Amino acid sequence: LAIVVPLAHRHALDLDDAPVCYQGEPFTIPATTWVRVTVRWGNGEMVTGGTGVTGNHVTGVLFLEVLGPRGEMATAEALADTLRDSFSRAQVGAAYFFAPSGPEVLEDMATDRAAKWNRVRVAAPFELVEA
Repeated sequence: LAIVVPLAHRHALDLDDAPVCYQGEPFTIPATTWVRVTVRWGNGEMVTGGTGVTGNHVTGVLFLEVLGPRGEMATAEALADTLRDSFSRAQVGAAYFFAPSGPEVLEDMATDRAAKWNRVRVAAPFELVEA
């Protein structure tokens, strides 16, 4: 599977065959383990140098949420671990990722009868540097 991160510069990762839901794009929820990708944009600022404005710095957090059906919590956690490792202190084009947090279990069908999915989230903060 090629998972493409919806930032200004795109980065491909080789993972299992989990379908990926991108923020703002149509998606049909499958019956198998899948990944939801969301970007929460933070503040931006102009960076100045000797001759004026030299670029922009924009911060944000990339949320990678792995969802799996009953009986697939181990699969969801393993995929979340892979995603976390892939974005830990990585540079992707103009985006610099810092230390991600997680995997954090948000819902566990084994312990929460109301849960519709096993949900595990990784949060990867980043700074996007535009020239």
